[in-house]
Amino acid sequence: MELELFHANPIEADDTSAARIRLADGRVITVAVTLCATGRTEPYLVVHGTGGTARLVYTTDELDGAVHPRADLLENLVEHVTTGAELLAPLARTGAFMEFLEAVRLAPDPLPIAEEHQRIHPGRREVEGVRELTDLSAERLALFSELGAPWAGRRELLAGTTPVASYVWRPALPVTDSPRPYLHPVRTLGGVEVSEFRPADHVHHLGVSLAVADVGGVNFWGGRTFVEGSGPTWLDDHGHQRHDVFEELEQGFREALTWLGPDGAAVAREQRTVLARPHGQAWALDFSFTLTVAEPLEIRSSACKGRPGAGYGGFFWRAPAASTRLEVFTAEAEGESDVHGSVTRWLAMASDAWSLVFVQCGPPDPWFVRVSEYPGVGPALAWERPLEVAHTLSRRVVTVVADGRLDRAAAAELAGGVA
Repeated sequence: MELELFHANPIEADDTSAARIRLADGRVITVAVTLCATGRTEPYLVVHGTGGTARLVYTTDELDGAVHPRADLLENLVEHVTTGAELLAPLARTGAFMEFLEAVRLAPDPLPIAEEHQRIHPGRREVEGVRELTDLSAERLALFSELGAPWAGRRELLAGTTPVASYVWRPALPVTDSPRPYLHPVRTLGGVEVSEFRPADHVHHLGVSLAVADVGGVNFWGGRTFVEGSGPTWLDDHGHQRHDVFEELEQGFREALTWLGPDGAAVAREQRTVLARPHGQAWALDFSFTLTVAEPLEIRSSACKGRPGAGYGGFFWRAPAASTRLEVFTAEAEGESDVHGSVTRWLAMASDAWSLVFVQCGPPDPWFVRVSEYPGVGPALAWERPLEVAHTLSRRVVTVVADGRLDRAAAAELAGGVA
């Protein structure tokens, strides 16, 4: 069962939701419902068959436009009690329905639909386009997020009361991007964007994301795969990260994901935590993850396959290329050539408008850094040699996002305040 529960009204329950149930025999059932459509629409059921579809409007007993007599369940129950007539809906047949209700009851709290996607009237709220989305869900057996609903696959992070980042958890991306959840746009407290999404030079760079070039032979980075002796090559090896469920936390969320290969098989499972919190005159993005594998596998970068310096793979931040006077430095060094590959706790990238201070919490990996070709930073999981994962792999990176240009002393102070 897959659930997408939302609310437009200021309530604790859901008022606009979709669900998909996959039966053991392969059949698929979807449900899309809302209390926030424009006007009233009678509820209906569509059955898809090999010879076409049938539509039942069950409040009016119309099947493809023809009205059929209704079998009254209460009358059937009375007959069952008085004459022993067979029940149309015996208790044993209600088990699956109750299992579904229990899944809804135990699901994480419904996510709010931002008011920018609503029309607010006295006493009621309408979600723009939701009637058409419910129709499409029945037609395509798809969830709201898969139909491109702008409020369905995205959520906002707040640092205190200030919106600072959008987290897209069901992206509509080509398979060659290795689709995965990402953060974009990410902004300073002053509203300056510090992330870049699908830039022309590397369209598979998705703002801030967890991307790895090779996990057991599957490309979770996007773009071409580096093949030893041949160079970057287009292969049908792209995987994707599937969002499974959110757990709400005070300053963000915990998320369960499954990393799937091109054949749909699970390569790894992930527990991810994303938090946003004030940090002095700036704010901090706290991003941690634990990958779990069923069988030991290797994580490799392009550098492991013979491309010098291309040790990228892991938490990765693509910054805006148009930023002015970019510089990068650590406590000991400065400049791309000296910082790239260094093993230090923190690293800063700064421009005239913004600064980012990256802090590795735990034994540090080498830093992968680009400035001249494009601005990007991330700790490298497999710098020159493959990283073998026997069971679990955990990392945590905290990024302090500040307005304006920070010098080394200011960056060090912010990094020192990261627990």
